[in-house]
Amino acid sequence: ALNAIILNPLSAIKYKTWGREVNRGMINEMMGMWRKGGIRPFLNGLAPTLCRDVVFGGFYTFLRLQAQRSKMLSTVSDDHEYDWAY
Repeated sequence: ALNAIILNPLSAIKYKTWGREVNRGMINEMMGMWRKGGIRPFLNGLAPTLCRDVVFGGFYTFLRLQAQRSKMLSTVSDDHEYDWAY
């Protein structure tokens, strides 16, 4: 989720530049977005992205813990780091 908070503003700038005939550059585009809307344009799409990441992260953690409990995944040993894959 922290990744989404950090990278969402950069993605907003990137998406804003798509479809333009003249590339004004990232900095100029960012300044234009800030002048027109303040912080709001940089936060567009953040809520759905956070929801997606939280749901995926929770589901992934649940499956990983279930696999560890059922011994599908062994603990990492010094001799065979990926024993569970064999």
